[in-house]
Amino acid sequence: MMFQYKVAQYDISRGRIPKPETVARRLALLKPFGLTHLQLYIECVVETSVFPAVGCGRTPVTADYLRQLVRLGADYGVRVIPLFQVLAHQDRLLALDEFQELGELPPPLNRRRPNNFLPGSARTRERVSAWLEELIPLFDGPFVHVGCDEAWSVGAGRSRELAEQRGLAPLLAEYLGEIRKTIVRHGKRMMMYADPAIFWPEILPLLPSDIVLVNWHYGIPGDAYEQDNRHFEAHPRLFAQGHEIWSSGNNMAEYVMTPFHRFEKNVDTWLGLARLHPSPGFVIGDWGSNANINPHLLSILGDQYALMRLANESLTLDTFLEAFSTLVLGAADTAFMDAWRRMVLAQNNPGYIDPRLISFCCCFGSMYLDDPATSPFGRLIGCCRKEGLTQLLGDMRIARARLSDVRVRTSAHPDFLDDSRHLADRLIAMALRALLWHDIVWDTGYPAPLRQRDDRRAAWLTEYLERADADIEWYGEEWRRDNLESDRESCLLAMKRARDSIRCAVSGQATA
Repeated sequence: MMFQYKVAQYDISRGRIPKPETVARRLALLKPFGLTHLQLYIECVVETSVFPAVGCGRTPVTADYLRQLVRLGADYGVRVIPLFQVLAHQDRLLALDEFQELGELPPPLNRRRPNNFLPGSARTRERVSAWLEELIPLFDGPFVHVGCDEAWSVGAGRSRELAEQRGLAPLLAEYLGEIRKTIVRHGKRMMMYADPAIFWPEILPLLPSDIVLVNWHYGIPGDAYEQDNRHFEAHPRLFAQGHEIWSSGNNMAEYVMTPFHRFEKNVDTWLGLARLHPSPGFVIGDWGSNANINPHLLSILGDQYALMRLANESLTLDTFLEAFSTLVLGAADTAFMDAWRRMVLAQNNPGYIDPRLISFCCCFGSMYLDDPATSPFGRLIGCCRKEGLTQLLGDMRIARARLSDVRVRTSAHPDFLDDSRHLADRLIAMALRALLWHDIVWDTGYPAPLRQRDDRRAAWLTEYLERADADIEWYGEEWRRDNLESDRESCLLAMKRARDSIRCAVSGQATA
């Protein structure tokens, strides 16, 4: 069966941790489109007797919060799956003095490189199992996901000698087998990301056959990630080993604006693989990265599109935007649909951005948040045609004008229209920032005869700073409306630093 389980994942460990009422709203909106499960991504952020809550900003996650989300899920017929990271992504916990012995990397490496739990340590297994014993009973879903993605340091530190003696695959398999016993005792089935099976294929025969492998990929065939990691390429081999294989994409909400072409191709690829290798489950990721400046409306848009595509492989952008407009406004509004078409087609558009950059990353996050003085994006933005960035600015101004013409009629979500307008304003600010950054690159990196000075620069800077201030004010209010306090201040600080970095860079050029 293909995609019996349709799962929306929320990251409650990094950045914006949604209020229960925000989760309830999203469940209510997504359930009619086929949502069956909610997955909660959990590092060591829950107050337990085993590990402290680490890295939640000003709001640790509590057991009561988790119970409330489970009850809300039951109200909408949606069961909750926890994703506990039992291997990697625990750097903040393992940097604390009292838990450093549980980590692969000793000091000072544990503060410089990604760390993971030490799989060959009896003490680590004991503490991680006790952590799971305390948290698993809070959840009603049939599965427990244990992560295991991106364990970059496994076998590279304290367990190196043991891994060389016994083999890394047997060492990991033994650790995961012990974790599985804890999960099975609670009547649950273990899931894990497929990364270990992709990078160390010899582990597959050593893993119990009832473990579900979740293969994730948020890009497209041929992009930089696939060339390095081969998740799509490995999918048929994973399937052939006899384990149940699920697929995991991404709602693409974390990139300032949804990169629709990339999103569409990502879902296309997973659907094509599922036709050849039936997959019972599809997980729609939603991550708290890129400084968490994405409002929940972008997450809803991505979740809705993915769910609709899973139900209708021939879904077009126009048909989807009609459904999205109806969800937001209560009716299909031509101006609203035209504005959103321009917005979702902007990210990674070769008409705006050099195709070489598109193959490497989603560019808007760097354009909007990076510091021109230090960003690895750096001079790459100089590869873009200025005419393309100018066209981006013009098209986003048109989108904003279209949204100004829209009037709420029967919608139960008038704030979504307001959020749409603010997102269009943000894209205008980003395009202005990209144009300024483009000029900075040329002015600092090339001889004077080749510099492209533009008389509009002062006007662009003034408008950008005004729009950046408005964006910071809006998102601060948006955060308070929809999220727990968590990382609000650090998110807003990232936005302020981005604003100031352009002001300083342009000012520096002006005085040169």
